[in-house]
Amino acid sequence: MAPKVSGASLQNRRDLFYLRNLVRQRSKGLESEEVSARERQAIASLEAGGLDAEGIIREMTRIERLRRANEKKLVEAFNGRQIQIAGYLLPIEFSDDKVVEFLLVAEDGACVHTPVPPLNQLIHVTSDEMFEIEGPFTPVVVSGVISTSSSHKSITYSDGVMDIVAGYSIVASRVEAYEN
Repeated sequence: MAPKVSGASLQNRRDLFYLRNLVRQRSKGLESEEVSARERQAIASLEAGGLDAEGIIREMTRIERLRRANEKKLVEAFNGRQIQIAGYLLPIEFSDDKVVEFLLVAEDGACVHTPVPPLNQLIHVTSDEMFEIEGPFTPVVVSGVISTSSSHKSITYSDGVMDIVAGYSIVASRVEAYEN
């Protein structure tokens, strides 16, 4: 028998974690017989532990719908404002060895793996000036006017092409290395 942890067994916690991931997969249209079989096992295990598994799934589904809806919301009050923002630079277009266009992302490594961050966490940056970088995901500070106009970009990686939608864009007046 699994030890009790804050009122739920370790197995129940694993089942809840699995169900949360399952709900996220379903919201994206991903499902398989193996996933469905594992779901049935998790539900049986949770119910054996005295938990309302179907109620938990309903609540997780409701929360996932809210989360996905919030990923698409942009803050219109930002539109047209002069800002300064820090993030990590993911190059899109080069001229020789210098960057002229990039995505500004909140986390080192974002967009290179799945899932791609939601559109309200991506900023498409263009600049009239070219600049050198140390490498992908260089921490930078961007100054310029932000816009809530979405942009679609295809980024080519060594293993394929990924289509990315950025919810914000900035025409940078300045891009500089981030200093701690």
